[in-house]
Amino acid sequence: MKLIPITLYDLPHLPAVEWRFKKKGVTGKVKYRKETKDFIYELYHPQFKVKSSLDDNKFFLTKEEAAKAAENWIDLWDAVQGRISALK
Repeated sequence: MKLIPITLYDLPHLPAVEWRFKKKGVTGKVKYRKETKDFIYELYHPQFKVKSSLDDNKFFLTKEEAAKAAENWIDLWDAVQGRISALK
């Protein structure tokens, strides 16, 4: 999954603090929190609205760890949705 940095057009020299991605119809962001110096992820989809790693009290030391955790959550959610669809 590729992380795309979100930068400000007026201030492109500042380092990115958010990265976006999309997988299996779920869009998401990895965010750096300056006050706690860690990373979190947020996922968006019409079926579950917003899912954040803060909901599970999970914080990550690198953006790659946060992206991998988000990817694993998306894969699990997609597998469960497939099984539910198979039962119908």
